[in-house]
Amino acid sequence: MTREPRRFLRHPAVAMASAVLCAGMATSSPIAFATSADLAAQERRVAELTRQLEQAKRELAAARKETAEAQTRAEEAEAALERSGAAEASDIELGPLTIGGAIRANYTSAATREAATARRAVATEETSSSTPSESTRPSTGTT
Repeated sequence: MTREPRRFLRHPAVAMASAVLCAGMATSSPIAFATSADLAAQERRVAELTRQLEQAKRELAAARKETAEAQTRAEEAEAALERSGAAEASDIELGPLTIGGAIRANYTSAATREAATARRAVATEETSSSTPSESTRPSTGTT
């Protein structure tokens, strides 16, 4: 026994609706649904963004020009300072008094400080226990 394939019968209204929907989808696009108000709003937005872009470009050009001028002034000031042979820029001059220059600071650990204290204590004990000889005694001025 062989089976015959099934045939689907369509109602004429369903066939007509399918044909209209397919034709409508083929001829329509998203642009067709946009209204003139939407297009005008988009054009205004594009114009505003273009204006903002031009303003930002002008501000960037001004900032670059200002930076270049400041760099030039700084280089000229450094060259003038080198030519003058003046004191270091970090020095402060108050009349004949100049304040500035290098600061020397020695930082030591706690162990190093304790060892130095112990050495001084030993040296102090050694000098206090020995009696000074006649040649190392200070003179009193009487002979």
